[in-house]
Amino acid sequence: MSTTNLTLLTGKEKLIKLVPEKADGSPSSSPFFGVPQWQVTGDSQVVPAADGLSAVVTGGATASVTKITVTAQGDPEVGVNVLTTEIDVNVILEEAAQIGVEVSDVAPAAAPSEPAQA
Repeated sequence: MSTTNLTLLTGKEKLIKLVPEKADGSPSSSPFFGVPQWQVTGDSQVVPAADGLSAVVTGGATASVTKITVTAQGDPEVGVNVLTTEIDVNVILEEAAQIGVEVSDVAPAAAPSEPAQA
């Protein structure tokens, strides 16, 4: 099983595509059999395509980690060659990149109020 790490800002989207590979990691011309299954644990949203070969992942609202597990059939006989991969999505908050400066008029000060007399 392989694991892919992805860093994503809160609320941002990325497209994830599944690619069949040989044991040595090179591209395979053999397809997956059936529709790959996507399982999600965490706050991020994952919407797989109808064919299961890709999905859009959207970072959750808070900094967190979402684990996506995808299983696919590598053999036409179900259960003979079940392939699994994991994708760890590390969702981070957007950070300030610089300091901006705003200049505006000062509002006139209010007149001090007189203390109440007893």
